[in-house]
Amino acid sequence: ARVQTVTDDAGHFYQLLKAFEALTGVPVLLNTSFNGPHEPIVDGPEEVVRSPVSNNLHALFMGGNLYIRGA
Repeated sequence: ARVQTVTDDAGHFYQLLKAFEALTGVPVLLNTSFNGPHEPIVDGPEEVVRSPVSNNLHALFMGGNLYIRGA
């Protein structure tokens, strides 16, 4: 793993981290590749909606927007 620090000039991502910390008490998120078994890494919004992995997501933060399943 490689640690990356985020300051308030990171905009929406910083706000996401702070909200996660407020809810959980944990000020850390893990960023990993977005792909399913034997699938290439997702490379854009169009691939996100087609990805089998996206069928199991509860929430997705992409392009400054938060998408929540069922909302």
